[in-house]
Formats: sequence, structure tokens, C-alpha cells
Amino acid sequence: MSLNTDRIEKDVHRLRNLVKELPRNPTPEEIHRLRTRVRRFEVELQASGLDAQRKEKWLLKQLARIRKRAGKVRDMDVLTAHLSTVRVDGERDCLVQLFEYLGTKRYQKAERLHPVVNKYRDTINKRLKKIARVLEKRMGKSSAVNAATSAAMQSSAELATYGSLNRGNLHKYRLKLKELRDILQLGEEACKEEFVESLGKIKDEIGEWHDWEELNSTAAKILDHSAGCKLQRQLKQITQQKYESALSSANKLQKTSFRPLSGTKGHGANLNGQKASRAVGAVSALAAG
Repeated sequence: MSLNTDRIEKDVHRLRNLVKELPRNPTPEEIHRLRTRVRRFEVELQASGLDAQRKEKWLLKQLARIRKRAGKVRDMDVLTAHLSTVRVDGERDCLVQLFEYLGTKRYQKAERLHPVVNKYRDTINKRLKKIARVLEKRMGKSSAVNAATSAAMQSSAELATYGSLNRGNLHKYRLKLKELRDILQLGEEACKEEFVESLGKIKDEIGEWHDWEELNSTAAKILDHSAGCKLQRQLKQITQQKYESALSSANKLQKTSFRPLSGTKGHGANLNGQKASRAVGAVSALAAG
């Protein structure tokens, strides 16, 4: 796996700018970029092997706090965006009540994010500036390549252990897909890989179902309307449709990409003791690239 050092360098630079300039009340796009770039940096540090060092453990701890708090703000942004697509007659009061609740929660979550960013802003930026130089040198070495390939193989093996997918494990399955995709995207040719693209599509589809599930649950919790509320009924219907679609796509991916291929020979077969699957073959190809 040839690692894309230019992209890694740009990722760290953009993260530094975001942390440095993040306002007290960030926009939905700023929140989304912050979460994405923190997560990418975590993967890059893991791939380089620097995540085990003491100074970097402190940095990762603070960035994880920021990512998690930003995630709570992002949740409100996504639920609000989904709710804005719902069209239902005669339920204006319920819609207004739900919008106001999400808006209030969004403000509260953003207020909790600000002090964490503000307190460590300067220190985090100094550490990121220093580590950017170390990463640039480290990522070209075989040890970083081997670490990234090993992490990708581990994620692929864990995904292969999933049996029947259902409401109880579908979201956790999504997180493992995301982990594998993030690692593979470190490769220079990852953007051209059909397998990496398929991971992203299924990850997003499961994520959309999970968001609607959260919106449906929130509405059921805060709306004091009768059981005949047309808004709640429509939210349930949309959530069920999203679940069925996501489950079907995830099962297809699991069957075609993570199930062992009986009788498989050649590149990727029995790598690290695993029976070959399309995912193992894809990771092996990236490792050899």
C-alpha cells in the first residue's frame, strides 16, 4: 500500500485551521468538516504508529473529546435537515415543536463544544504543527505501510465475523465499515477503488437509516400528541423504509465482500490465516500497490 503523503499533509493543515478558527456557534458545514478531519487524523496517526506515544496520546484524547462533542451538534443538524423534508398536512404544531426542540438542543450542544476547543486551541495547534513534520517523514517508511495494511486486514477480519445483520448490530457494522474505509483511503489509489466506494455508499445508507431512527425516537419522546399523530406515523414509515433498504444493501455487501470464497486461489487467498474474500483480496491488492 503506497500511502498518499500529500493528502495526509493537507488533512493535518486543514485540521489545524479548523481548530484555530472555529467560532462559538459553528455552521453545520464547519461541524461536519471538524468531525471528518479529526477522524482522519486519528486514522493517520494509528497508521503511522505514533498513536502509542505519550504526547500523541494526550493530543488524541483532546481531539476525541472535541470530535464527540461536535458529533452531538452534528446529530441535531442532520435531524433538522431530515425533518425539513417531511411534508404532512394538519400537523404544523407538532412540526414546530420538534423543530424548536432540535434547535434548542443544537445551541446547547454547541455551547458545550466551545469551551473544550477554546481551552486547548493553542496547545493542539502547536502539537499538530510539530506532528505534521513527523508524519510526513514517517508515512513514507515501510513500517507505516505495514501498520496501515495490518489495520485494514484486522478491520476486514472483524467485519467477516458478522452473521445475521439486524437493528441491533447494523449501526455497529456501519462503524466497522467506516473504519476500514478510512484506513484504505490512506492509499494513493484508494479513490479509484470500486470496493472503497462501495464501503462509503453502504456506510452512508446505514447512517441515514440510523438518523431517521433517532428522529423518530425523539419525536415519540417529546411530542404530546395523540397516537393518531400523522407526523409520527410518517416518521415511522420513513424509518422502516430506510431500515429495509439499508439492511438489504448491507447484507449484499456482506455476502459479496466479506464472506469467504470457497475454493479461491491466487492473490489474497489465506492471507494471515484467513480464507480469501473479496475484501481480503482488495486489501491485498492495495498492499501490493
